Amino acid sequence: MSQAGRTVALELREAMNTMPYRELFGFKPTSGSAPLLLILGKICGYVPSRVRAQVSYPKLTYFLHPFARQDLVLNPASDSFYAAQLFSNFGDLGAALSAYVQSYQARTQSINNPKSMETLADMKRFVEEYPEFKKLGGNVAKHVSLVGELSRIIERDELLSVSELEQSLAANESHAADYKNVINMIQSSRIPSSNKLRLAILYALRYQKLAGNAIPHVVDTLIENGVSADRARLVYVTLNLAGADQRQDDLFMNESIFSRGKSALKGLKGVENVYTQHTPHLSQTLELLLKGRLRETSYPFVEGDEYARTQRPQDIIVFMLGGTTYEESRAVALLNQQLAGQARIIIGGTFVHNSQSFLDMLSNVAEHYPPSVYGPPSSIAASTGTATSGAVTPATGNTASATANAPAINLRAGGYELSVGGAAGSGLYRASGANPGGIAASVQLDGLRDGARNFFGSLRDRVETTVQRVGTPRAQEEGA
Repeated sequence: MSQAGRTVALELREAMNTMPYRELFGFKPTSGSAPLLLILGKICGYVPSRVRAQVSYPKLTYFLHPFARQDLVLNPASDSFYAAQLFSNFGDLGAALSAYVQSYQARTQSINNPKSMETLADMKRFVEEYPEFKKLGGNVAKHVSLVGELSRIIERDELLSVSELEQSLAANESHAADYKNVINMIQSSRIPSSNKLRLAILYALRYQKLAGNAIPHVVDTLIENGVSADRARLVYVTLNLAGADQRQDDLFMNESIFSRGKSALKGLKGVENVYTQHTPHLSQTLELLLKGRLRETSYPFVEGDEYARTQRPQDIIVFMLGGTTYEESRAVALLNQQLAGQARIIIGGTFVHNSQSFLDMLSNVAEHYPPSVYGPPSSIAASTGTATSGAVTPATGNTASATANAPAINLRAGGYELSVGGAAGSGLYRASGANPGGIAASVQLDGLRDGARNFFGSLRDRVETTVQRVGTPRAQEEGA
């Protein structure tokens, strides 16, 4: 749908229809389904002036000691442990490494046992296996050193806490809790500025359309806690270039009542690991493509490809303008494992990004836009009453901040109030000015309200039952 994607598609088609490539790409109906090229874009409207393709195995350089440097080359073709754990999360990697070390120790004890070499055949077997055993020892030491260094960095930068919040922002919607946690993380002296910025951007992307969001206050908090103003304004750059008004799809599944319901049902299923809640949007796009349900109105074919419209592809090439990510690569690899030969997917792009390189690219792209790209979008400026990032703190009565501190659930029943997720914390209190005989519910949730009524009705009944059984905090104090 983007002009950038269309330009690449048309120029590529022109090249494929010109010699010497015309015969190579001349797919005919009798030759089976033709490969499908899916062109996507990270930032709408951005076409890189230069494309550099490079395929190599990762080479990790890290410091085990202030004066010690070590290079490790990881190659799945020659390192079975690395190949097996290439897509594992950190917890599973630790468990696998422990088993790997125990296996090595068992072989060491067996070799060092004098009874294992009592015959000539035993000695011959030892000589034949020793080179492999020595290689295994070096590989074990390499991975133990690497995981140890990763553990040190994770503890130093509090990455477990940061990652859990990132996953929550990407996969769930709970504004009051998320806003509080983001501010706390930004104010932490232990968390690096780059991680603070990433959390702020995720918060802004998730809650851009939420009335009363506190995005300007989050940006101000970044600046107050060590993030440079130039870097902090990337929050607004992200919204202006890749925000809700620029995105083609419902990235967070929160822009319609149907998508919210789908997101809520997905959340009810739960996940095995809080650090793996998020799946890239590409996974959903590819699943729809494989089922033949990817809407052509949103993902149009280049003109003239009538044959491609009628085929369900077995070979799919995904090319990401603006760069792909490691998580997307992992998602494609796992999907290929699930398909088990039914289809094959290859992913590539103009670059392979981590968060740092992506934000650097975003900063470079912004230089080609008007200065307004560094300010808050008009929708945010209108909702907060400010055209700059000069938001005030919640204590001064700012509307956005006050809404951000409001409870996620505020339920009154029988003269008592149940508050969940508010600034004062969760608890059961006597409702000031409440009608003892009345019931009022204020629920600040953007999910399926019709489906939620039964839940809150049941919750109200449980609250009243609990109050009758155990009393309120004040009643308990008076009784005491």
